[in-house]
Amino acid sequence: MNIVEHSDPWQHYTIDDVLKKTDFGMIQTLTSRWQKPQTSKEKFNLCLDDFRFYKETAPFYNEAMVVKKVLYKLMQELEVEFSLEGKFKSYQIEYVNCGNDFYYPVHKDSTAKVFTNVLYVSQNGDGTRLYKDKDGQPEKLVDWKENRIVSFKPDSHTWHDYYSTHSGRITFNLVFVKFNISPDKPMSRVETDLTRI
Repeated sequence: MNIVEHSDPWQHYTIDDVLKKTDFGMIQTLTSRWQKPQTSKEKFNLCLDDFRFYKETAPFYNEAMVVKKVLYKLMQELEVEFSLEGKFKSYQIEYVNCGNDFYYPVHKDSTAKVFTNVLYVSQNGDGTRLYKDKDGQPEKLVDWKENRIVSFKPDSHTWHDYYSTHSGRITFNLVFVKFNISPDKPMSRVETDLTRI
């Protein structure tokens, strides 16, 4: 992996062409058909570890398990690359599809997250903006690029936001978490944010 470390405005990493072209092409093709938000101001997210949700509500269960297998292998590689062995409990793989007028405000990731990786999937999308503080101006934009991962260790100053001006901004959040994933508690939500700027 060609990991590039960045220090401004806080420590984060980018990895380009992280998946093999064949694997990434397959993921891009399959996810282009998956669930979408119902309105332009919403996002649809779904945790691929939640088998029950897929079996009960989605026609894409088998495809999701193929994608999960590829991304699980990638997470095993990231675990080694970032020396995360023994520092977390579970992998969480989350599919996220944003409408073309969605905005997620400036935030820090949950303290349950040990290490966050965002894989940019769709051909078009808007990147991730990084801030020095919650009420400040964006200091940096991590540009959108297919098959790029943005990685960071969440802490008290890793402020960031994202927005979408393209229909179908698709990402996968590949997160190392402190808790065990339970397939008995469905995790799916559609989020709407009306503070679009």
